Amino acid sequence: MKKIALLLIFMISMGGFAQNIPIVKLNENVTTHFVSDYELDYMDLSTDRVKGDFPLKNVLRIRPEKPTSEDLGVLTVITEAEFRQYRLKYTPSPDLADKRVKISDGQITFDNKNETLNSIRIKDYAEKMMLTKSSINSVVSKKFRQRLKLNNIWVVEDYIFLDYTLSNNTNIPYSIDEIRYKIVDKKVKRKRSSQDVEVEPEYSHQSDEMFKGNHRNIVVFKKFTFPDGKTLTINVAEDQISGREIRLDIAYSDLLNADAFKS
Repeated sequence: MKKIALLLIFMISMGGFAQNIPIVKLNENVTTHFVSDYELDYMDLSTDRVKGDFPLKNVLRIRPEKPTSEDLGVLTVITEAEFRQYRLKYTPSPDLADKRVKISDGQITFDNKNETLNSIRIKDYAEKMMLTKSSINSVVSKKFRQRLKLNNIWVVEDYIFLDYTLSNNTNIPYSIDEIRYKIVDKKVKRKRSSQDVEVEPEYSHQSDEMFKGNHRNIVVFKKFTFPDGKTLTINVAEDQISGREIRLDIAYSDLLNADAFKS
């Protein structure tokens, strides 16, 4: 509802803007892809003669269902930081249909108050963090000639950035199967089961990969807290029969000492 309200406000405030919006040509035999640098929040088609969906977070694809009149209405797209409108026209020639439209080209950029740190800015911070020297040296775990070390923790607005490095000190390539992040009890009594809570990152700077030396990664979480009796863990498991696995425990006090950055 907030996004719809935002859309209505913009349409009213912009007056005759829709009369000058760019034209996108469609054909029933061509799928037209709208690609943005930002994640897409909202899409509205003013006609049921065109169907659309989001195959990826930053991609919208549309196609008219069948040959129809030239005017196919207006497409409205709202990203994390942009408001876009396109007038859709039908062309009987597939060769004249638009196959790819870059959403960021032209039109209006606005500050979407429903978003705090958008995906582009998160990536920018992660890239800066990758170039930053380690400021934490005491949070480290070693096992089977592996070394998992926490390098830095940043807090930017409502997000926590964790910077860590997994070192493989063997000649056997390490193929990452999965990396899991959990909040677990520091100590578990025999008669009481551990209440583990898995937390999913909003963003991971590096994809899981096979490596020999070091694998450094930045993961970003929406801000969270946990009691002092628990700890945040990073669990890395190998995609092999040998099943090498390593775990790093991050205390709540480490999060409290995170470096704060203004976006």
